[in-house]
Amino acid sequence: MALCQSFNVLVDIDVTSFDHLNTKKEGISRTYKGFNGHATIMAYIGAEGYFINTQLHIALCRQLTNKPLLIRLDFGNDASENIGIFMEESYQYNNVSFIIKRNPRQESKEE
Repeated sequence: MALCQSFNVLVDIDVTSFDHLNTKKEGISRTYKGFNGHATIMAYIGAEGYFINTQLHIALCRQLTNKPLLIRLDFGNDASENIGIFMEESYQYNNVSFIIKRNPRQESKEE
């Protein structure tokens, strides 16, 4: 872990379920945790775990670091579409690396 932190700024992304039992909120549905609510994707940056606001406004945007980013995701994000997006970003910007925990599900060993 210390080696990764010396070369990269860590970005962790994961889903957090919010239980909205007995509420009248719009847009709620059954979450993977088994209750009605929202499944919100959250991102945290740095070893300290600073929350990244997902509603950035152009006027408020600023560069947080000049170090390369290392994006870490759990196996709920291992879809080939996500991997493709991260590969494009890594190629285009050359300062983004990623690690996605793999979930083999019912795939053959060749996949």
